[in-house]
Amino acid sequence: MTGRKFQDKTLLLSPGKYYKLEIIKTIEFLPGGSWYVGRDCNGLRHLIPVSIYGNYGIEPGSVISCRLDRINCQGRFFFEPRHPYYSEGETYSFDLLGLQNCEEGSKTCYAMVRDIFGQELKTRPFNYPGTISGAVKSLTCRVIRIKKAVPYLEVSGIDIS
Repeated sequence: MTGRKFQDKTLLLSPGKYYKLEIIKTIEFLPGGSWYVGRDCNGLRHLIPVSIYGNYGIEPGSVISCRLDRINCQGRFFFEPRHPYYSEGETYSFDLLGLQNCEEGSKTCYAMVRDIFGQELKTRPFNYPGTISGAVKSLTCRVIRIKKAVPYLEVSGIDIS
């Protein structure tokens, strides 16, 4: 094997950064479900589960932006496709479904809200101001992180309608 060098292409990608993946096709493993097959800038192929990102509108032939979340000890890459609606650090209005553990002055109050896809989400704990009534239909929340298509939220405002 003289004259040939092994080049570890994983060194060219860094966790936390965004990369373009070209979606080549969708495959199905039994019983593992369906997966998108994406090709990165190095020509390496990666699997993204359809069960988690199926409502993102990803189709074979499209190029999507993904954050490389991590590379595990076996060299497997875990990509998080950019959310089609929410961005980390931005604030959005969410329909309020209900409150949990809320008492006057409580710091462990959680709000249950609904996202754009109809998922029920639990916010981070916040200090209950005691002014939330039945007239409140939505909350303004900041998206802290998105992981496996789930936005992690912190309450930043109360919308009284």
